[in-house]
Amino acid sequence: MKLGFLTACLPDVPLPELAACAADHGYRALEAAAWPATGNRPFTASHLAAESFDRAEAEQVAELLHRHGITPSSLAHHDNPLHPDPEERVRVHAHLRRIVDTLDEGGYDGVLSVEHEDPVWSGDRHRTETGLEIARRTRAPLLAG
Repeated sequence: MKLGFLTACLPDVPLPELAACAADHGYRALEAAAWPATGNRPFTASHLAAESFDRAEAEQVAELLHRHGITPSSLAHHDNPLHPDPEERVRVHAHLRRIVDTLDEGGYDGVLSVEHEDPVWSGDRHRTETGLEIARRTRAPLLAG
């Protein structure tokens, strides 16, 4: 088991500095923040830009992490893929697809987990069932594509 942390806690520190600091403090894994770079939204960071990630950047990131003895554990994007606003869901899903492509481009062969708990869809049976149906309908294309 390797101890790591989510880079979102230090949104203004570049990934090379985070990797060096993590290694210096005994960490061996990083979950890189990959929210879309859309300004100063609260609680987001963009240490890997999924919207422009390519093979060259994948190789640079792999070399950087390897140099510091760091394993990438995952990419973090915790926007709500079950957002009640269909237009917001489309934006979130588009970015999530870019993250999946980024993982593929980087040769990542681990598990991608997409989770979200939204109080809009919990509380009573009807709301929960509605949320589950929206999840089934909107997530299936993400997995197939």
